[in-house]
Amino acid sequence: MTHTGGKPHTNVGDRGWRYEVRATGYPQDETNVIGWAPSIEGAESMAAAIRTAPGCISTEIFDRQEGKSVITRFAGMWQPIESVPRDARNVWIGTKTRVALGYYSNRGEPTIGWHSSDDDMRLSWEPTHWQPYVIPAPPEK
Repeated sequence: MTHTGGKPHTNVGDRGWRYEVRATGYPQDETNVIGWAPSIEGAESMAAAIRTAPGCISTEIFDRQEGKSVITRFAGMWQPIESVPRDARNVWIGTKTRVALGYYSNRGEPTIGWHSSDDDMRLSWEPTHWQPYVIPAPPEK
């Protein structure tokens, strides 16, 4: 029973699972526990998804039975917004809670700032990170 008299939550917590997934830079700047997985494959899948988040610098998979880190991968995609090219090219921009395809306009007031590539409207929020917008090559026959 919980402290309020309800049923215990069975879908919350680590359940004693072996692998702990940690992320640095997401959702906060320091290292955070993101979740747990019973298998290394499940932990890798969770870590790969987190590495796509704006601000994520790296993920770590910690083996709780062995008491050591087994895999660390650096995200390397999201970069601080200060380093973005400001030449009106489309880039992925984001914060820890938002992602959009956008561009920076410096054509003069009132259009100076970040705009959505979808509708050319000025964003109501300020991005903190960016990554290149890359169109993949078409598949080979």
